Amino acid sequence: VYIASADSSTVRVERPESGRTDQFIVPAGTVRHLDLEQTVEFQIPETVQRKSIHITSDKPVSVYSASLMLRHSDASIVLPTAALGKRHVTVGYNFQPPDEHYVSLATEAETDVSIVPYALTSTQRTGGVPFTIRLEKGETYAVRSGITGAFGGLTGSTVDARLAVHTGSSV
Repeated sequence: VYIASADSSTVRVERPESGRTDQFIVPAGTVRHLDLEQTVEFQIPETVQRKSIHITSDKPVSVYSASLMLRHSDASIVLPTAALGKRHVTVGYNFQPPDEHYVSLATEAETDVSIVPYALTSTQRTGGVPFTIRLEKGETYAVRSGITGAFGGLTGSTVDARLAVHTGSSV
């Protein structure tokens, strides 16, 4: 995670799963890098987990996440909670073996999430068939593709609720 600030800012990073909290100052005009435990990234498909982090600051900051790996890398801009949408359509790429995925993160208590996977999931949920889960604040729910190739891709899946959705692929 990278945190940048135009003004000197006090930042707090909470990790509910481990109970760890870091607080530090990001000096004006700088970027602070914070390594996270790999357990934050590992998601068990279609299981409610607490794999989130919660970042707050006393002044506006920009937050980016990046994962730099040997054969693939990804990055994203982390939006403030107020900027989150209510209808999400996923975009990814389905390599071999099947590995396209998306993760939903609840920012509020009692969030009912309607999900329609575009194709068969790794837990054998049928594509096009909606289902609903309930997440509490800080909980995550990952969906992973179940079939290799273009016909098994999850691009076009929908996730309806006011929450954050991160899509991607891995090798």
